[in-house]
Amino acid sequence: MKPKRLLLPCFLFALALLPGRAADLPTGVHLFEAEDIPGAGDAKREDPTARGGAYTHNPRAWNPVVMFDVPADVDSATVWVLRRGGPFLAKGTPGGTQADLAWNYDKPADWAWHNFGTYSRAQLGDKIVVIRGGTLAEDAGIDTVILSSDPTFNPKILGASAAPKKTAAAPSAAAGLPPITVPSGGWFPPGWVPRRTEFRANLAADQGAVVFVGDSITQGFKTTQAFPRLKSANRGISGDLVQNLRHRIDEDVIDVNPRAVVILMGTNDAKDGKPPRSIVSDLRTIAEDIHAANPATPIIVCRLLPRAPRPGQAKEAELLPHAIVAVNKLIDTLPTHLPWLRIADPFTPMAQPDGMPIPEYFTDGVHPSAKGYAVMAEALEPVLRDAGLLP
Repeated sequence: MKPKRLLLPCFLFALALLPGRAADLPTGVHLFEAEDIPGAGDAKREDPTARGGAYTHNPRAWNPVVMFDVPADVDSATVWVLRRGGPFLAKGTPGGTQADLAWNYDKPADWAWHNFGTYSRAQLGDKIVVIRGGTLAEDAGIDTVILSSDPTFNPKILGASAAPKKTAAAPSAAAGLPPITVPSGGWFPPGWVPRRTEFRANLAADQGAVVFVGDSITQGFKTTQAFPRLKSANRGISGDLVQNLRHRIDEDVIDVNPRAVVILMGTNDAKDGKPPRSIVSDLRTIAEDIHAANPATPIIVCRLLPRAPRPGQAKEAELLPHAIVAVNKLIDTLPTHLPWLRIADPFTPMAQPDGMPIPEYFTDGVHPSAKGYAVMAEALEPVLRDAGLLP
């Protein structure tokens, strides 16, 4: 289906930068208040929780909620939208014709930023349109739009110049974020809270890094030494499980605005007897969540390392190494469903023919030795290079 021509008489509005706001933002970052669109009419909604005390909402399904000119100095930009409810679709106008950029299907109850991706000027065109989906809650809408020429910029870590006002139920900026706690249900390792608290403290410094996420194998991986030319953020937590990552994917990974994400996780689930299909299903969901947040982010899923059963662990002796092999075979099928996904294979060079670990590459049959981590880095290097992350 060909995209529809813009109905300029009906929907074209000029959207200006707020007076005094530009000085508060870095160079190359353009902030637009949705409610300042002239002619917004009944789409404008007063709301003290919104930035500027108002936002826009269109009562007509599949119609624009905001439309604005792309500044002349923008060659490429990341599109951030402060929205409540959903879904919303961002569109560019290459050649004066609407073309989809990305959907956001989340429906946050409070104002929240969403990264719609990074695009060239040719993809953005001269105007950006954000339309609403078919079903939208009465209080849903668009509050603010930001175009940033710096892909590492993240409005979530800025002060009042780009942050939404908090509702009464949410913590104030002065009070800070609520402390990290263990979710109810399931099992979480002892280091889950202190490690995540450390990640939060490093959020600003880690912006735009390649995020390595996983369990103790990732936590012990000295990524800055392995890839000195790569800005990296190690988000591994010893003992963590795949399903636990789903509780921390937003703050620990997506909020970093990562340049890329490397996932190595599932060995603890496999030795505990979780079915391989369930492990890989969780990995797929995690990859899809990251991709939905920013389709331009390269995502690499690593095949699990070989693992030996610990002495005296009868259940592990029954499961290993076969469970690891089964998980890896399913990981190999993921690009069939997710063509944007890349697979790295540290398993093969570290495994014996029967799937057991090569002893010199491990300290205890589970965790890599210095030689083992060097082999891991060698296995990742060509995949990182193929993704444009290494020269």
